[in-house]
Amino acid sequence: MNRLLPSLLRRLRLLPPLLLLAAGGAALLPLSTSLNRRQLEAQLRYPPVQIKGQDALSQQLALFTLGGLRTLASEILVLDTTDAWLKHDWPRAARRWQDITTLSPKHAGYWADAAREMANNAAQHVLRDPRYDRQQRAILAREYRDRGERFLRDGLQNNPDDPELLLELARYCGKTAVPPRHSEAAELYARAVQCGAPKRFERWQLYELCQVRNRKEESLKLAQRLFANPDHISPSLCCILFDLQEELRLPESEKLSLEEIFGSRQAGIRELNSYIDNDLGYPTEGARAWLREHAKEETRGEHAKADSSQAGSPESGSPQAAPSQEASAAEEAGEKEL
Repeated sequence: MNRLLPSLLRRLRLLPPLLLLAAGGAALLPLSTSLNRRQLEAQLRYPPVQIKGQDALSQQLALFTLGGLRTLASEILVLDTTDAWLKHDWPRAARRWQDITTLSPKHAGYWADAAREMANNAAQHVLRDPRYDRQQRAILAREYRDRGERFLRDGLQNNPDDPELLLELARYCGKTAVPPRHSEAAELYARAVQCGAPKRFERWQLYELCQVRNRKEESLKLAQRLFANPDHISPSLCCILFDLQEELRLPESEKLSLEEIFGSRQAGIRELNSYIDNDLGYPTEGARAWLREHAKEETRGEHAKADSSQAGSPESGSPQAAPSQEASAAEEAGEKEL
């Protein structure tokens, strides 16, 4: 008992400092909570990790993040998404991408990859999956497309005005969404260019905008502006510009001629025919009407040439041909008399 008493006294001496430390921590707790909230609102720190997966891998990686190993945990999960993709295990892939984007919300590439995996790979695969009937395939495909779009919009909330995510969302709206949302896609391409995306995506803005029926005048102005920059000139741009000029019936004084746009009449006709045959969804009414009128003019020109050539030939009833026809008739009559 005498031996234990000194040890107990030493420990009791430590009790007041420990109580004082605990009291100070409790007093600072409201201030610390307020400071953490302000840092989260100012995006100076990541939000706390909330991985909902119940499998062993998710739980282990949640522990990794407590030591600041978010990036390592994300890369390990990316490897697992590859395995899920190879096995066409789309529910597992969706869970993994949700975990990845939770761990690394400021990595725009993860949000874009997750969206493509869901909206393109998963949605297209379930449409051909023989395990489901037609209605189930359509429902599942729509759910995966919607999940892909949610990844992009959540990514933009965490990374406002990120050009990579804006471009990916524009592609989704213009190509993947059912039905396509061309007007929204055009606005997203314009916003992406303003936020630092390459200038060439202004043409993609035109390609989407020209498919919106009530925005043809706006499309023509954009096409004229892009055509004025040699870096933007492409066969599709030239064809869209020519078509919109014809479709909107611009005065001749305000039009660019076929030769000015394509370099020559022959090249223009060839490009317009290919443009119509490709049928990419761009407007073609003006180009079709012009080509029909051009074909009529060519036909009339060929007929005029044929008439003039027949009028000048000796076999077409000319005065020189008439005597020969009378002589042959007389010869036949003489033969009959003999």
